[in-house]
Amino acid sequence: MFKDGSDVSIIACGYMVYEALQAAEILLNHGIYARVINLHTIKPIDKQIISLLVASLVFFLTSLLDVYFFKNSRFIIFLYILSIALLVLLIFLGTISGGAQSWFDLGFFSFQPTD
Repeated sequence: MFKDGSDVSIIACGYMVYEALQAAEILLNHGIYARVINLHTIKPIDKQIISLLVASLVFFLTSLLDVYFFKNSRFIIFLYILSIALLVLLIFLGTISGGAQSWFDLGFFSFQPTD
């Protein structure tokens, strides 16, 4: 990571890292704090940074949803049923980690539906 920031992330490699740093400075003048990541520094791919970027994207997209979308929505019922189904599946397919059987391990990816 060349420059730390909290609003946006710019991933670049080679000469484009220099361009990304210039773009980060321009964004900083507008009050936007940009994180600049050199792709060559995350070899092999750093799972924490990728997870952080995905989580940032999901957070941003969720913030765009209208509050009234969830009011009287079948989507909420679907999420509730999906959550219950995942919790029941943990009993049969969950992986024990740290003394708790609360993880699904898909090989390349694992997640914890209890959170």
